[in-house]
Parts: sequence; C-alpha cells; structure tokens
Amino acid sequence: MSKRAKQKRQSPYRQRSLDPMGGLRILTDKQPMSDGQLTDLALGYWIAFDNMTMNASTEYDWNIVTGSLNIGIVMCEEGINEEAMDLFKRALDASFKTKQRGERTGVWRYDGGDIETIRNALAAHDEQCGKVNQGTMVNVIRDVQKRVDSGLVYTEAAA
Repeated sequence: MSKRAKQKRQSPYRQRSLDPMGGLRILTDKQPMSDGQLTDLALGYWIAFDNMTMNASTEYDWNIVTGSLNIGIVMCEEGINEEAMDLFKRALDASFKTKQRGERTGVWRYDGGDIETIRNALAAHDEQCGKVNQGTMVNVIRDVQKRVDSGLVYTEAAA
C-alpha cells in the first residue's frame, strides 16, 4: 500500500450549522456603517420609492419603502433624529393609504403630497443610517422584524 493511501483523507468541506441571522451577522460589531453598506441600504428603498412614483410598481416596492419607514420610526425611538418622528408617522399614514388603494384597485403608486412626505422621510432615514454603527442597525432591524411578526408594524414602543 502506498504512503498516500495510508494517510487519512480529510475533506476540505466542514459542515457548519446554519446561522438564523444569515448575512446580518457581519454587521454585529461597533464599526460605523461603511459607504458601501450605506449605499446598498439606500439603493433598495430609493429604487422602490421611484417605482412607487411611476406606474412600474408592485406591492413588493411598497413593502420595501414601508419597511424603511418603520426602521426610521424605531431609530427615532432610539434617539436617532428623534425630531423626525412626526415626519415618519405622516409618511406611514400616506403609505398605508396607498396600501388600501393598492389592494382595492391593484395600482401601487404614491401620488399627490404623499410623494413629498415620503421622500422627506426617506431623506431623514438616510441621515439616520449615517449616524448609527453596524450593531445598532442590526438591533433596529431585529426590533422591526419582531413588531412585524407580532402584528405591530406601525406602533411605537410602549412608553
């Protein structure tokens, strides 16, 4: 038997358990959000917002924008641009009005003054994202997910 055949063969593949946080695990440290991370976050909701102002939108676009607005509310509760809380509430009111119309008519589009209100709220959300570290962002996203799972999507934390 050759020397190579006697050696124990080891597979380079090691099976690891699945991480329920998925890709968010890399954001759990105290480093500020990088320019690339900020760009990636903003691209999603700004593209969805643009779709919602045209006739090229779907409920999926509405979900992305509304999720970002909910993240903004939680950040306000955490003291990050808390003066924008009223703006986020008005934007969510406009967004839910759009949802009701979308479910009734099949047209998922912002219109009128709602466009400017939601645009301003997303701009405030951009500012918020620039002020948080990666760990804070993960915690905020987790909090929003818990609220969604419990049906408290547009509800402030109990005082």
